[in-house]
Amino acid sequence: MFIYILISAVAVAALVILLLLISGVFLKKDYSSDALRYFDKDFLDISYNYQKISVTIFVINQIISFSLMFLIFLLSFKIFSKNYRATLLAALISMLIFFLALIVMTFLFSYYRGFIIEHRFGLSNQTFNGWFADYLKSQSISLGINLAAFISIYALIIYIPRYWWVISWAVVVIFIILGTYIAPIVIDPLFYKFKPLENENLKEKIISISDKANVRVSAVLVADASTKTKTANAYFTGIGSTKRIVLYDNLLTGFSDEETLSVVAHEIAHWEYGHIIKSLAIASIFSFIGFLLLGYIIKGLNLYDIRGLFLIIILFSIVSFTIMPLENAISRRFESQADKRAQMLTQNYKTRIDLSVNLAKSNLSMVEPDGIVKAILYSHPPVIERIKNAIKWEEELK
Repeated sequence: MFIYILISAVAVAALVILLLLISGVFLKKDYSSDALRYFDKDFLDISYNYQKISVTIFVINQIISFSLMFLIFLLSFKIFSKNYRATLLAALISMLIFFLALIVMTFLFSYYRGFIIEHRFGLSNQTFNGWFADYLKSQSISLGINLAAFISIYALIIYIPRYWWVISWAVVVIFIILGTYIAPIVIDPLFYKFKPLENENLKEKIISISDKANVRVSAVLVADASTKTKTANAYFTGIGSTKRIVLYDNLLTGFSDEETLSVVAHEIAHWEYGHIIKSLAIASIFSFIGFLLLGYIIKGLNLYDIRGLFLIIILFSIVSFTIMPLENAISRRFESQADKRAQMLTQNYKTRIDLSVNLAKSNLSMVEPDGIVKAILYSHPPVIERIKNAIKWEEELK
């Protein structure tokens, strides 16, 4: 039965990959009259090619990662005898070798996607040394987190086999919450330099908007993103005293104050609706279900040893991949709510449309992706959908 569960998970992941290849790589959707109204055909062709390459590399990367995981899992049955309880040090070394092998196997795709393609399409300002330094930092952080997480799970499996899954779930939830607090303070500065927003007029408008929403913004910071990329972006992060809005400096230089204010209003709306807390709650529920199933599978197969740890890594990765469409559907719902509230706060739907168009051009966004690509990969509503929503909401507010 448990083998059937594993096979089913692999089949679902394979189906998702196949759908992505067909809809995102092999099929080209005709441009609608709405897309051609706001964008010229040359831009739409370029953004389509950018998405096609991005999806292709993403799919290949997933296939290589999953294949390597399965290979190592099968080898673990050859290398380790049944019920072999490796020491924590031996397990740590095994995990280190596994994750380093995964990094090495996927490095060329990360380099091609993150450096070559970004330069080819004119989106990056980084030198190779700058990109590679960021790559090493991000991989080192991920490696440290993965090693700490999985060696802790292994310790619980061998020392508290009955309750390992529920304790692991509780620890993961704590780390998710702490990460939300700590990332803005500890991790973000490793990649960007931040400074307070200096535009006093824009500051006053931001304060006015936040007052309307009854949201207290701890800080509005500007990141020196232009040293790395030509794309424009903004994001909200943190909880409580670490709560902040971060604006890319090229958003301030390449967009009007009204457009920037619309971006900030969108981020404020996320807090007003409690999207961070809701996202944490949803992640906690998903992880609980995941660990419950893992506990059931490990018990059924009696894999309370290092082989069980490799199985957990495989299933964790596959399940995370297969539930991505559900997570993105929830995210798109949150983003749409924030869009609507931002439009209400600023009372300027034309700016929302201009912002959507200009962000798409800055980021080479696929403005009207195929429905399957949208469902699987898009955490935000596509550009044309956001434009249509802005027009619809303006009619509702009249």
